[in-house]
Amino acid sequence: MLRPPTPPSGDVDNAVLGLMKVLATDLFQRVSDELLRAADEDAGLRTPLGIGGVELDLRKIYLIARPSTIYAGANEVQRNIVATMLMGAAAK
Repeated sequence: MLRPPTPPSGDVDNAVLGLMKVLATDLFQRVSDELLRAADEDAGLRTPLGIGGVELDLRKIYLIARPSTIYAGANEVQRNIVATMLMGAAAK
């Protein structure tokens, strides 16, 4: 029987959380950009677009992906926080 993974005990390092946020939002944004590029002129349609038997509202995906890099701190700020923490850890 499959079981969900056990969460780590204790606190998760803030640098790890910041890095996870940056990676996830960047990936989401890149995927939405590629979906629009692949849809070509159909990307601006107001109706969902059928891709591989799946109905996707590309405009909605794009509009959700864009601000995700800004919420909870812009990705540039998160990168600076991660770099500062890593450099501080390396100096110790």
